Amino acid sequence: MTTINIAIVGLGTVGSGLVTILNENADHILKHTNVTVKCVSVIDRSDKNKGILPKSVEHFGKDPLDIPDNYDVLVETMGGTDLAFHVCKMALSKGKSVVTANKAMLALHGKELAEIAEKNNAQLRIEASIGGGIPVVKTIKETFVCSPITKVEGILNGSCNYILTQMESKNISYEDALKDAQAKGYAESNPSLDVDGIDTAHKINVLAKLAFGQDIKMEDMGITGISHITLDDVNILKRLGMKIKLIATTKKVDDEHCICNVRPTIVCETRPFSDVNGTMNLVKMYNDTLEEMALIGHGAGMKPTGNAILCDILDIAQGGYHHTFSHNASDIKDAKTVADTSSLHYLVRLNKKIDDDLIEKEFVENNIAYALTISLNPESINELFKGNIYYELHEPLQKLHKKDRS
Repeated sequence: MTTINIAIVGLGTVGSGLVTILNENADHILKHTNVTVKCVSVIDRSDKNKGILPKSVEHFGKDPLDIPDNYDVLVETMGGTDLAFHVCKMALSKGKSVVTANKAMLALHGKELAEIAEKNNAQLRIEASIGGGIPVVKTIKETFVCSPITKVEGILNGSCNYILTQMESKNISYEDALKDAQAKGYAESNPSLDVDGIDTAHKINVLAKLAFGQDIKMEDMGITGISHITLDDVNILKRLGMKIKLIATTKKVDDEHCICNVRPTIVCETRPFSDVNGTMNLVKMYNDTLEEMALIGHGAGMKPTGNAILCDILDIAQGGYHHTFSHNASDIKDAKTVADTSSLHYLVRLNKKIDDDLIEKEFVENNIAYALTISLNPESINELFKGNIYYELHEPLQKLHKKDRS
């Protein structure tokens, strides 16, 4: 039997989820893995969840920079960026492995932390940072090894997906759907990190590191959230047999350039993205060998994310080793983002008139004019659609189901 000692920094939703799983399933874990996970230190500034801690805890403190050296793996679930970075850096520099769910920290400091981990023969494990309970990282590292990944895209934020689902299914406004999400605990009281697309951007940024070994500055990414979406927009799309989803995309262009963006995107009701509703997430990965693979599951939550953390801990205990981002840290290169220059179609909310030659079809919803455009190059749309709200179609019009064009 192997015993692995862990220190948990942050006993909020995710940290307490991990402890709950360990409390409820210790015998099952030991039976199937021959590993005992022993929680020996916990750091949290609140005593709120202290009552769930097992008797194995030798130290409970409030200072994340003052952790006894009695652990093998540090579990970082405190959130934030700067302090979390210093906590992880401190542990990795001592040769201690780190398991984290912190996508914001990884987007900003992931390459540096991966370099420190490799230098000190430690591991930085990140499964819980993307997709909660969906094994995205493990799939990229272990399944997509026969040929390079060419593209990753997905619905990566359960809060936004829940809001858009409620607008479409309950025929309610964005504001009312947001209030409903907040009441059910799916959105924060200050929801900007989710609804402005920042949380999704952090995740697709980390996926670019994983899939392509490309490090992208957050400020270079194209990020659009969902707060401007109206019920009229949703209803006109419903009439056309379409839905709107917040989709993140990353695609390698060359060694120095990458497409990496987040934007509301129109999908056909007959296609996989439209079937992902509520708080569920979907990640699609593409390469020449497997063509494409889709993973669907709970993208967040106490137990799904805690489960992902625990799987990383168990993998470390059983001697598994992986580079943090599927590449040697020194091979991760800075990359600039570029626009996707594919010819695309758009739905435009016509607040101002556009050139008639650009319009393929026009519609009216509650006295608001909409237009489906002909194929356009994205580099020109800001000028062509100036003063209007517009949404990109995930597929060109000619590829959509016939009812989408009726």
